[in-house]
Amino acid sequence: MKLAPPTVEHVMTLNARVEFPLEISELATGKHRNSPIDGGAFEWPMLSSEVLVGGEDWQMIRTDGCADIMASYTFSTRSGSLVEVESGGVRNALPPTMERLVRGETVATDQYYFRN
Repeated sequence: MKLAPPTVEHVMTLNARVEFPLEISELATGKHRNSPIDGGAFEWPMLSSEVLVGGEDWQMIRTDGCADIMASYTFSTRSGSLVEVESGGVRNALPPTMERLVRGETVATDQYYFRN
């Protein structure tokens, strides 16, 4: 039996305002940083909402250059319900591009790998 290849479908858009990263510590495994989330918007066909101030995006920039990322934030629906979201991912790029990302520079999305 031959299976069909998987497909990708756009299901939501999240725009969060993330403040400049705070360098927390440097460990043997890499640099620990966090960035406060300062609001934003969440759009899904069945739901649209506001991302609330107070979440955070944590990063561990590993010594191999890869970044482990974890985010935690809350959004409020139009009806007033609160939804807590936690997500994790990994980001990687060639060293010069990763250095630009770590400095907070804008980099074209086709220049790095990011999966959530």
